This record gives sequence, structure tokens and C-alpha cells, in this order.
Amino acid sequence: MYHIVFLLTPEFSLTNVATAIDTLRVANSLIDSPFYKWQVATDSSMEVPSSCGLTLKADITFSEVTEFDLLLVCGSFKPQQYVNESTQRKLRRLARYGKCIGSMEAGAYHLAHSGAFDGFTVTAHYANLPIYAKMFPNVNFVSNVFTCDERRASCAGGLTSLDLMLHIIKRDLGINHALRCANLLQAPSIRDEKEQQSGVLVMADNTLPAQINSACRLMEHNIALPLPITEIASKIGVSR
Repeated sequence: MYHIVFLLTPEFSLTNVATAIDTLRVANSLIDSPFYKWQVATDSSMEVPSSCGLTLKADITFSEVTEFDLLLVCGSFKPQQYVNESTQRKLRRLARYGKCIGSMEAGAYHLAHSGAFDGFTVTAHYANLPIYAKMFPNVNFVSNVFTCDERRASCAGGLTSLDLMLHIIKRDLGINHALRCANLLQAPSIRDEKEQQSGVLVMADNTLPAQINSACRLMEHNIALPLPITEIASKIGVSR
């Protein structure tokens, strides 16, 4: 059995967490014996408010969490307001013990702040990524929809938790099982780890030519240190 713990911080994204848990539920429903087990943990109150105001009841406090296969920290839109020092210490300890830990949306802030993401490649929501990259230079932030390896996992937020869970299901139970889960959830596709987040400019008009979309992505991904127009043109293979 594969055990995932979701650590909720106040004002977490309900979409992110609910999508992940329901994907695991669907995966279990397709086999005789459940393969996935999940728990919801908290480092604040047992009734944790989401960003939309709805609360989710935790199963366990984070101080009680001991064994798991994957811990995912589920961050808020204002993560700096909910940094818990005892949680930070435990995250560092779990990292030293070689546990597999990761983030969903702004949960990346908590893990990067603790140092548990130092030296690893992880993702964050495109709206947060440039500032996180500046704040935590020892972390290799990328704009992929998710990342996942033996020691760290991350997803960018929103519906990217579906992609991360389907990746885990495909890894554990095979592509056919993942496809059945995706079909039952009416997912438009199964995105892989190399897929890039869309971003505001690209989503604004999906009828734009591919090279214009590529230019928009480059500008968004380098918004902290804007690229010269000549460099953007060169990267997408057109003249200025």
C-alpha cells in the first residue's frame, strides 16, 4: 500500500487537494484491494480553512505523522503568514532521513524556506515562480506542471494535482490503469512531467500561432529578468 500524507496549511487550495484525493479514490475503485491510503494532516487547527472558505477536517496533527511514502505540503496564497517553526524543523529532519516529500502549489514556499528543497528541481505556480526563484536560489525552480522522483515531488497548483497523481498511478499500476482513471474523471489528457504551465499570455488567445505562443512563454518564464527581443526571436527561430 502506498501512503500519502497531505499537510494542509490555512487557506490551502481546495481544488488542488480535492482533485488529488479523488484521483486516488478512483484508482482504488478499479482494483480488488485498495492500493492507496491517504491522510490529511494539520499543523494548525483540526478544521483547516481553504482559500474559498470551506474547511477540511484533518485526520492527524503533523507532530503525529511518522510513516508515509510521500508527504505533500499544501500551501496557501499567503504562505509567509503560516510558517510554523516546529513544522519547519520537522521538514528538515524528514529531508535528512531521506523521506520523499513534496509540495502542492505554494507548499513549495514552506519546503524551500525550510531548506528541504535545496539542490532539487521542483515546480511552483507560474505566478509565484519568479519571486520564489529569487528568494530561494538554492532551489532549481522550473515551470513544468509537475515534477516527481524518488525523493521530491511537486505540482504547480489547481488541476496539476491530477497530473501528479496520474503519474504516480501510472508508475505504480501501469498506463492502462492511469488511462482508466483519467477517463472516469473526464480528464482531457494525461500530461507528462515535461509539460509546461500555460501562463496568462498563452491562455489569453489559444488561436495564436505556435511561434507567438513560444515567445509568450519565454517572456513569462523570464519576467524577473526580461530577455531582449533579439534573443526571444533567436530562440523561437524567427527574425526580429
